[in-house]
Amino acid sequence: MRICFIGKYPPIEGGVSAQNYWAARALASRGHQVFVVTNANEVEARFRQRLEDGDAEHYEPQFPDSGGAVRVLNPEPMTPRRMTHIPLSNPFVSKLTGLATATIREHDCELIVAYYFEPYVVAGHLASTFTGTPMLVEHAGSDLDRLMRLPELAAVYKEILRSAAAVATKPSLVRRFLGMGVERNALRAGPPYPLPRSAFSPEAEPMSPAEIAAASIDGSGVQLDPALPTIGMYGKPGDRKGTFDLIAAMAILAGRGLRFNALFLSGESQLDRMRSEIRVAGLADRSTILGFVPPWRVARFIRTCTAVCFLERDFPIGIHGPVVPREVLSCGTCLVLSGEILEKQSYAHRLIDQENVLTVADPKEHEKLAAQLELVVRDPDEAARIGAAGGLLGTEFDTFDVFADAWESLVDITSSARGMPAPPHLPDLLAELTPKLAALFGAAWSDVVAGFAATRDATPPADEFAIAEAFCDHLNRHLDQAAAAAAVPPAYLADVLRYQRGRLWASQDGPYDRDVHAGTRFSTPVLRRMVPRRTRTTLVESFDHDVTELFCQPSDPVRAAVGEAGKGCVVCFVRYPNLEHRELRLNDGTRRLLGLCDGTRTVGDIVAALAPAPEIDVVGALVRLRGEGAVVLENAVPDRAP
Repeated sequence: MRICFIGKYPPIEGGVSAQNYWAARALASRGHQVFVVTNANEVEARFRQRLEDGDAEHYEPQFPDSGGAVRVLNPEPMTPRRMTHIPLSNPFVSKLTGLATATIREHDCELIVAYYFEPYVVAGHLASTFTGTPMLVEHAGSDLDRLMRLPELAAVYKEILRSAAAVATKPSLVRRFLGMGVERNALRAGPPYPLPRSAFSPEAEPMSPAEIAAASIDGSGVQLDPALPTIGMYGKPGDRKGTFDLIAAMAILAGRGLRFNALFLSGESQLDRMRSEIRVAGLADRSTILGFVPPWRVARFIRTCTAVCFLERDFPIGIHGPVVPREVLSCGTCLVLSGEILEKQSYAHRLIDQENVLTVADPKEHEKLAAQLELVVRDPDEAARIGAAGGLLGTEFDTFDVFADAWESLVDITSSARGMPAPPHLPDLLAELTPKLAALFGAAWSDVVAGFAATRDATPPADEFAIAEAFCDHLNRHLDQAAAAAAVPPAYLADVLRYQRGRLWASQDGPYDRDVHAGTRFSTPVLRRMVPRRTRTTLVESFDHDVTELFCQPSDPVRAAVGEAGKGCVVCFVRYPNLEHRELRLNDGTRRLLGLCDGTRTVGDIVAALAPAPEIDVVGALVRLRGEGAVVLENAVPDRAP
């Protein structure tokens, strides 16, 4: 098959670029011709990987035995002289669309694969429209849960998703795409992340001190001492990445007189801050910062380290699923892991602290992080044993052949067997749409659904959400009988059903209010003259029981959730453009505040109405509600342009 692949690609740093690289390579290894259309040559220096002369054969791999190959095409770089327009921007969408359209026509491509909404899926949609070529869409976490929260962008992405031949996603996200209007038979299970054993294994050759010195970008001139243990971290740096927690913990070790190397493969994105934090921490004499490297060379960095830390915490994108832990484990190097990332791993129950991994519940607790790192520094042999034990687990991860098989299945979009059909049985369908109800009823679930099915019309609604809503209404009409089946008080079940109805409401697309001042920060005097208005995408419900304990916990504490009447709660359901679940629990003051945001009062009026509550609390709550999409600000002009 001839495939036009539109997306990130080396030398762009990051997980999406790496996945695209391995996907293109996997398809080519199976005999497909893959034409990668990318703007990778224009990536900013701070996110650019360092390619070397020897990388050419990896960059555009060819497979003579299968006849497959990867060819990479970049549009003309931005030059104001040739592309000037006002206001000036780099016309990525137009450039990628034009290059993809020409490539599809020249090589008679049979399929477009576009990965990441902006600008690649938009360009892919245009090229698909121009050429009549079907398109498979794949998304990441940040485009779905950050970019798509903007109503203007979401409107474009939804139109594209609804018209795509296929959309690859996680099974856990199917409900969101159904709510956007994507047909279920267009949805595909996304492929597992690749771990080619040829690239990620304990046999990967470590980097030499000379190679590290040559790749250093910090100008420190520090030479790695191979006789000392090395603590490493790779990927984009940042507070939520735990980078500066690691530096603080290593400073504690240095203060105890322990000697070690600190190695950061973190590129230029926060180079000045990294240098400053390292210097202040007293680590300048032992730290080296390297530029990003392409995915086929990451394992060499991992094997250079005695331990590699991955300490993400408080990450704002819930569906973000980094694969760094699997890469480190597969290389047989000791992994130091945050509790947040540990919980996201499907194999978390097999990761045992100080047996095959080192874990830190919260990297912000620097003393506890330092204690784990001290084990590595004082006993590198023990760290090696832990790494080897983790490596045994790594051998059980899906092989590259499994990844290649998955991609071959994905690109066969004409097969009806490739989609995600609705569960064949009504209990399964309703369990997918109302999982907490299914958990609450437990063994009685099938009988409860059967009772509902016996009362439904002969021609049930085609809309799956309408079926789920009708099910909730049915249980409400037969509350005593349903409560007995669930072994909970009827009043509690009534609250549960209203909560479930609220969540179903927020899971379906609808109109959105545009915040014309989005991104603008106001001084307090100007803010007091603004008129806040509660958005149409909010639904506020009061409950006599605290049913949030049932719906909002990752575990399933069903029985513990049956609270006493009187210990209720107020919840604001917010319908986001990307249909992400977000429910705000309101205290009495915030509930009153939101009720006053009716579009007729200024912030100053509301502050006065809520007096004697301190103004800063009211203003802070408004800012939070605005950030959550529950309130927009109207009828004001900022002091200055944003």
